[in-house]
Amino acid sequence: FNHYSDALNDLWNHLNDDPHNLKKMADLYGPSSDLKWTKLSDSELEEYKELEDLTKEVGRYPSYQELANPFYQEDDPSYQAPLVILKRFGYTSKSEIYEKTQLKASTGQALRAPIDGQVSVTDDTTVSIKTDKAIFTYEEVGNIRVSDGDQVKTGDEVGKVTANGYQVIQYQKLEEKETKDKKEKWTSVNPGFYFQSVTYNQTTSVITTLDGDLGQKSRAIKDYLKQKVPGLTDNGLAAMLGNFATESNINPKRAEGDYLSPPVGADSSSWDDESWLAIGGPAIYNGRYPNILRRGLGLGQWTDTADGSTRHTLLLNYAKSKNKKWYDLELQLDFMLEGDTPYYITGLTSILTSTEDVETLTERFLVNWEGNSGDKVLERQNNAKQIHAFLTQQVRGGGALASSWNFPAEYQSKVEHPPTQASMTTQQGSGYEVGQCTWYAYNRLVELGTITDLSGAYGYLGNGQDWVANLVAKGWRYSTTPTKGAVVSVVGGFGGTPDVYGHVAIVEAVNPDGSFLVSECNIQGVQDKVHFSVLYPAYYYSFATPN
Repeated sequence: FNHYSDALNDLWNHLNDDPHNLKKMADLYGPSSDLKWTKLSDSELEEYKELEDLTKEVGRYPSYQELANPFYQEDDPSYQAPLVILKRFGYTSKSEIYEKTQLKASTGQALRAPIDGQVSVTDDTTVSIKTDKAIFTYEEVGNIRVSDGDQVKTGDEVGKVTANGYQVIQYQKLEEKETKDKKEKWTSVNPGFYFQSVTYNQTTSVITTLDGDLGQKSRAIKDYLKQKVPGLTDNGLAAMLGNFATESNINPKRAEGDYLSPPVGADSSSWDDESWLAIGGPAIYNGRYPNILRRGLGLGQWTDTADGSTRHTLLLNYAKSKNKKWYDLELQLDFMLEGDTPYYITGLTSILTSTEDVETLTERFLVNWEGNSGDKVLERQNNAKQIHAFLTQQVRGGGALASSWNFPAEYQSKVEHPPTQASMTTQQGSGYEVGQCTWYAYNRLVELGTITDLSGAYGYLGNGQDWVANLVAKGWRYSTTPTKGAVVSVVGGFGGTPDVYGHVAIVEAVNPDGSFLVSECNIQGVQDKVHFSVLYPAYYYSFATPN
């Protein structure tokens, strides 16, 4: 490998080659591994297993164990049990980090100080414990038993869990002390490293890492090109879009360097200003890349270059001839098939109709169409494989299980048909914004076969709190008690829902005591995973089932 990232890419490719059958690291270092550089010998494997067993006794990171159990005292039998992390600290996208952690917990459970320190209480519900080098924080604490400025010892009770099934925490470390020139700097870290033992209940799917907007664009492009390219294949289309994901994030309104500061950066009028569009490499890159005569534009970053390429100009002229904006998506797709040079049109059609494997076609598109043989090949191939998995997943039922969190283990036998990727895929007839509770509810009902009319008749049922009323108006049966498969609306402002919108979910199981399990989406802002909650009947819940 030339770089550490090459090794990571190699691991990624072997772990995620089949998105519907993801591998674990044990598959790569175990005796059946076909990856030579990660495979352990028999003696190495035996030593590794001994280390694994040792971690069960002393914890995985013994030198970091600074935090005591946040729920139990040392004399409690549950003190040594691993903490279950429902949502972990870390990257949620390429640029954003979730700086907190969600631990599995029960409503009313005691919250205890995991370290000695001074208490700070803010917003009447947030309790922080501070030392000279660290800050540990609990959010949404009830029955607070400490006051601002108190000193606490490890194990002291500070309050109670109020959330249903989880507790949000945050752990920060002092990175820089305060000086005359700068303030002290605190940095969030992964608390999972600092407890004695944790397990993770958060699953990840390669498919769900595909940004919702990116998926929408990919499917829209597929629908459009099917009418234009006889014999269009998912392999060829994914290869093209995998490259465009790197070039422009599949955004037709992109101009090379548009994210940089002025004079290169864009304002609202720049996209129609030909002089701004025509800025070259030296102006964008501080004197570098004089071969770029006019900056790259659009999906494929079409560029005028010193070696004779005039694809930037061709795109603008084609847009004028069609009396459309150059950044119109369909205009750019038509340009690729009609307005580009014959060489590129022929090469593109060959790739879009090919049944060769996605990796080969992605690299061919990069070399022959993009004209750059070595630029981020693995990234483009990974993009293409994700998009291919997204485009080819089953639309109604079947397929891989949806990525989810907070699914109670005791309900595994009660939910015969758990949500699959279809429930996290925009279904035909949907008019809901991707990631919203209404979007998921519609997808799930289509997946279950409850909604079979995909004409759009059920595509606009209003906010979550309005769903039951609007379904009843369509002839569904109203109820104040849950039944399996029913739609449940939550009145706005109750159960932690927004006052204006309320919430909607799907009943997956009902218990003899009247409590019920729901699947839902957009809980605490998480829009790429299915969430599960166990609820109890209340006056602010209403239910609808088809007659």
